[in-house]
Amino acid sequence: FRDGQRVTDARTLDVATMVLCGQIGPALVRGIAAAGGRAVGLHGGDGALCVGRVTTGALGLVADEMTFDVAVVRHLMPAYIPVVSSIALAADGTPLNVNADVFAAELAIAQRH
Repeated sequence: FRDGQRVTDARTLDVATMVLCGQIGPALVRGIAAAGGRAVGLHGGDGALCVGRVTTGALGLVADEMTFDVAVVRHLMPAYIPVVSSIALAADGTPLNVNADVFAAELAIAQRH
């Protein structure tokens, strides 16, 4: 951590991606299904939902600027509940970590417009 924010190197990002996209997201999708809902798991790179950019570099592979294209989310809703992991892709395809709270807030704001 640096100044209360997570620093992410390539190895840590690999682990975060595996956990978020391979374990937590699917577990949430299963839980929603068990409760009678229909959900689809994805991450910010799917459908170019979230393109991130590292501007400072002090935190490593952490997006500190993001743009959202919510077309894929809008396409899924209301038939499915999108479960979105907070991994963005840089313009060159490099995966980037994103603070989950910031990701969720920015996604919600983008969805409203």
